[in-house]
Amino acid sequence: MIVLAVVSLVGCALFSDQEASRTPETVWRSTEQHIRLEGQRSQRGRPTIPNAHPVRLNPDDIRDALASLFVVYEEVEEPIPVFTGRELGVVSDKIAAGLRRARPDQDIVFVTVGSHNIPGRHKSVLGLALGLGEDRVTTGRVFYRDGRLNLIFGLVLEDTEPGEKRRKLSYEPGRRRSPMDHDWKLMTLPGRPVYLVQADRRDDWLAFDIGSIAVAPPARTPASPVRSGAASPGPSVKERLARLENLRRQGLISEQEYKTLRREILNSL
Repeated sequence: MIVLAVVSLVGCALFSDQEASRTPETVWRSTEQHIRLEGQRSQRGRPTIPNAHPVRLNPDDIRDALASLFVVYEEVEEPIPVFTGRELGVVSDKIAAGLRRARPDQDIVFVTVGSHNIPGRHKSVLGLALGLGEDRVTTGRVFYRDGRLNLIFGLVLEDTEPGEKRRKLSYEPGRRRSPMDHDWKLMTLPGRPVYLVQADRRDDWLAFDIGSIAVAPPARTPASPVRSGAASPGPSVKERLARLENLRRQGLISEQEYKTLRREILNSL
C-alpha cells in the first residue's frame, strides 16, 4: 500500500509538472495584446532542443533588433517597418522580462497591434490620404539559444477586425515545424548580424547575434533590393488637418465625418 501511494504521488507530481509546462504564463497583457511564456512545441516528432533560458538580455539590444526589421510586399514599393515606436517600447521590455523568467522548455510568444499606413493595402482611401494608420496585428515566437535571439513570425502586419471582435480571436504566434502561409518578405538594415534558420532557408525565422547588436553600425537605410531606402515619412499632423479642412470646404465629406477624422488625427499625437 505504501509503495502504491508513493508511485501515485510521483505520478501526480510528474503530471502536474507537465501540465504546468504547457499552461501559458502571462508576462504582460493589454486587451488583445500580450506577451506569454508557452511550452515548446515538438517539430513533427523530432525532439525539441532546450532553450538557454532563463537569460538576461538588454532590452535596448532587443529593441535594436526589432527596429531593424522591415516588411516588403510585391505591390508596395516602399519597405514598411514591422513595429511602430510604441510597439517597440513595450515589446522589447516585456520580451526581456519573459526571457528572465522562462524555463528551458518555454518560449516567449507575443501578439502586438500597431497603427500602420500601408499604401495599396489601406481599406480607407480617405484615411490613406490623411495619413491615418490602420490597426495591424503582428505575432511571433521568441527564444534564446546558441548565443542568438531567435524570432519566428506568425502574422506580420495582418489586417484585423475592429476592437470588440478582435478580442475574441486567437492568433498563431509562429511555428518551429513549418511556416505559416504569407505574402510578405522580411528585410533588415545593413550591418545587422541576422541569420535565416534551417536548411530550407525559411524567411519567417530569424536569429539575431544579440551580442553584436549593440556595436552594429547605427545605419537607418534598408538594404537592397528596395530602391529608395527607408519608408518615406507620412504627412505631418498640420498637413493632415489642412487636407481634411479642404475636403470639408469642398463638400466631399459630411460634418460628422469631418469631426470623426479630425479626432482620429489629434488622437494620433
